[in-house]
Amino acid sequence: MKRLSKAWYCGHAFVHWNMTIVDRRTGWLTPEFHVAFREMQFHALARHGIMCLVYCLMPDHLHLLWAGLEQGSDQDLAARFFRRFVNRALPEGVELQRQPWDVVLREADRERGALTKTAFYIAENPVRKNLVADARDWVYRGAQAAGYPALDVCDADYGEKIWKIYDREVNRRRANARPESEGIAAVERNS
Repeated sequence: MKRLSKAWYCGHAFVHWNMTIVDRRTGWLTPEFHVAFREMQFHALARHGIMCLVYCLMPDHLHLLWAGLEQGSDQDLAARFFRRFVNRALPEGVELQRQPWDVVLREADRERGALTKTAFYIAENPVRKNLVADARDWVYRGAQAAGYPALDVCDADYGEKIWKIYDREVNRRRANARPESEGIAAVERNS
């Protein structure tokens, strides 16, 4: 599959990532893996200046909706970092496909109502697959933003809350910005 140029994944990009297990193998999705997943994703997000608006772990694939919080954010690097550690945490013989599928959200898709609709669509995956009757019952879903441990796509005020958090984090990072030449993305590109 041909990918967009790297620039599409940098800065304030919003990307829906779908990472599928090779041969769609199942049996690896456990509460223990979920804990490990959250830790690995948290490190990838913090390291690359990203927040996860919603994630949903399915029996044979993962959905992630990431949003860049600063000019130096690089979701391509973050996804590679994240995938490397996820593959280490998966049971022997189980791994992610070599290339994830992704959709970089365009301007219209990033409007507040449209983005919230995409997040709800991701969270509803287990309902559409008849794994649960209500998305709130699927324990392998959530959202992650540093400093907001109770963020939940199923909360009634999620749409309003997610934008407040996003705007707050972008503005905080702009106020504390350092030249991109000093950021982690620059260090990784040069190493």
